[in-house]
Amino acid sequence: INLTEKEFYFLFFLLQNKGNTVSKEKLLHEVWNFNIKNNNSFFESRVVETIVSKIRKKFNQYNKGPKLIKEKTGYKILV
Repeated sequence: INLTEKEFYFLFFLLQNKGNTVSKEKLLHEVWNFNIKNNNSFFESRVVETIVSKIRKKFNQYNKGPKLIKEKTGYKILV
């Protein structure tokens, strides 16, 4: 699969936290270095949702590929 740098780091971070749900806030901080304490609009940012959509499209070509799951508290990967 061809991944962009951000897609790679996003998946790498989820894999490091395999089995756990990672909050949008934590993903924005770890992958994009987004400083949440100084910016109240991080929930308005759609970068996480956009990258999840792009990665899911890339994984769709594989029947038993990894799955990105959205939960109430964040995201996780099922491998």
